[in-house]
Amino acid sequence: MQNPRYAADFAALIEVCRQRNVAFQTIQSIARSPIGKNPRTYNMYFYEPLVAQEAIEKAVYWALGLPDSFVISAGDILFQPGMLQAAARFTQSPSDAEMRLLVDTFEMRPVFS
Repeated sequence: MQNPRYAADFAALIEVCRQRNVAFQTIQSIARSPIGKNPRTYNMYFYEPLVAQEAIEKAVYWALGLPDSFVISAGDILFQPGMLQAAARFTQSPSDAEMRLLVDTFEMRPVFS
């Protein structure tokens, strides 16, 4: 589950950006967890990405749903089509409950601690 400190820091950063009329970018929107001791499945990453299209879509939808933000594409070209498909189909952000389920189902953890 999300660390409350990260949530507070993120909310504070977004507020500063809004006050200054500055857009912000989201990176690693499809990150599942740090690589850690796991073998590198994807050579372009220092984290383990989400690979299921439904999970990629929810993560991209969440990031696109943040006001005044834009999403940076994944560093591995294998994930570009899925992210672009998700962006093309975006209509609204998933609910907090849907995001909690995504985090729990895929055992998502912050990439940086």
